[in-house]
Amino acid sequence: MVAPTADQLTVQDLTARFQLHPVDKESVYGEIATFPVTMSILGGDPLALLFAFRVRTGDDATLAVPTDLQAALAEARGTLTLEDGYAWLSLHNLGGRSSDDIEALVRRTAEALAESALHPGPGCAACGTADGVELRHLEGRTLRICPACLEHLYAAKKEEERAMNRPSLLGGVGLPAVLAMASVGWMLFWLGVDLFLDWRGLRVLIIDQYLGTLIICVLGAVGFGLGTFLGNGLRQSGLSLRAPTWVGGVAVCLLALGGEILYIAVMVFRAAGIFDLAHAARLLIPFLQSYDWFWITARLIVIGAAALGCMQAASPKTAPLRI
Repeated sequence: MVAPTADQLTVQDLTARFQLHPVDKESVYGEIATFPVTMSILGGDPLALLFAFRVRTGDDATLAVPTDLQAALAEARGTLTLEDGYAWLSLHNLGGRSSDDIEALVRRTAEALAESALHPGPGCAACGTADGVELRHLEGRTLRICPACLEHLYAAKKEEERAMNRPSLLGGVGLPAVLAMASVGWMLFWLGVDLFLDWRGLRVLIIDQYLGTLIICVLGAVGFGLGTFLGNGLRQSGLSLRAPTWVGGVAVCLLALGGEILYIAVMVFRAAGIFDLAHAARLLIPFLQSYDWFWITARLIVIGAAALGCMQAASPKTAPLRI
């Protein structure tokens, strides 16, 4: 069994002192001096922590940082700012500090917030009622909210997601065109590679670490872009909303297949002046067999990146809670 580090012991001690509740391995939430608070670990060695205090909002909400707190923050390489209804206390250098010191600094911050009239009050953050209010941690933030407002927030979130992911007739009708354009993109990319190599007169490439990294980045970016374009079309058509992984995978295979057939057709046209997609399809297997390991690997990288982009874009969009 591995013994906890000094930083881990400090975090555990602070969690117990403030009586905070776990969210995940990096965050806890609760109340400090009646302020709803989230405490998150920013890093270790030295220990760095982030405290998000829920505060009052409004045009007159301003923060006055006392001189003693400014000095303590400077010593801990800390900052205290107001943004989006929260006071963000960042402490970037807590290495070697005791739990007593950190607790005192955090509680002094809460006092400064109260002195600046920034306490959010005991009521619901949305409607202000005190009836049935609960302390909740929602999407990374801690606040007090009543059941009615929480239900309304989730209903609004669901409605927004329904609108974002609603299939359109244009999306369904235009899906074949999207697939065709993505295939054309595949063809144009590999044609561009061929034209560049011909222009430079390159027949042999010596690939070192830097050139290899550059090639992988370019291939990945092109593949991800093609896949994202295709995935957006799938999502707008409604075809991928139930199974984005499977639908996206099949779509990317069709993209690569169609794009490669187009590429072969263009190669035949450049050589013989004949553009015949059916003939190009018959030449697909011989062409693939003629590729060496480099061109096979390059195409697999593009396909992999396209699959990643397509599945990500084809997945249903999610909306945040409008807290």
